[in-house]
Amino acid sequence: MYGRELMEAATEEMAAFVQRRPDRPEAVEATRVWEAAVVSQTMEIADDEAHRRCLHGILPACFADYRRTVERVGEPTLRVTHDANRHPVGWDVRDRLGTIDEPALVIVGTYDFICPLSCAYETGAGPADSRLCELRASGHFGHVEEADEFTAAVLDFVHTTGKGIRT
Repeated sequence: MYGRELMEAATEEMAAFVQRRPDRPEAVEATRVWEAAVVSQTMEIADDEAHRRCLHGILPACFADYRRTVERVGEPTLRVTHDANRHPVGWDVRDRLGTIDEPALVIVGTYDFICPLSCAYETGAGPADSRLCELRASGHFGHVEEADEFTAAVLDFVHTTGKGIRT
């Protein structure tokens, strides 16, 4: 799903992020950048550098604990390629999730502001043969914040569903 409903949920999660980290300037700045982007719809920006600056501004909200992650793995690098011909279009396929007839794994971080838990749980409930893995100490980048747990969930899914790579 992408559209007004997701943006409203993400905005609520951004507010929760700044409530968890009110003493951190990067949380206040992420909220300011997010609000400006949502109001002016600058998440669809005309050039790569402006888009990169916007994404870099909200990046701290994408982690359960941005400072801890930076201490552990270093400052994230953002590479952005912008398609000037792309126009924001809302879409919603939730009504078709039940038609997925392959096993599905949905991995979500508890503190993922842009893909909130409610969306992940709804997505995970759609396909008949699905699993949901909630990484409780992660935001949007669970593969970075909880790499071992993320990898274990993927490997378990691949091994138990028989959907691994065949040679």
